[in-house]
Amino acid sequence: MNAEVHSHGALFYVAAVNLIIWVGLFAYLLYLDRKVKGALAAGVYAAMVFATVLPTLLPIAAVAAAVAFAVRRRKKAQLAALAG
Repeated sequence: MNAEVHSHGALFYVAAVNLIIWVGLFAYLLYLDRKVKGALAAGVYAAMVFATVLPTLLPIAAVAAAVAFAVRRRKKAQLAALAG
């Protein structure tokens, strides 16, 4: 009779450990799901900010690119004049 009690006790122990593992995995998956949804929301907000700021930054970037192009062109002309 004592061996039967130990075998049932071992089965309950295995079932309890199994239950703890599955509950832990389920809780972790819920945590990851919330984290991914939060990351997606942050990405959407970043895209909204980018779309809002783009009309302001685009002319500034165009002017900066034009100035850089003009400076580079002038520098090439000066180097060509010095060379020859």
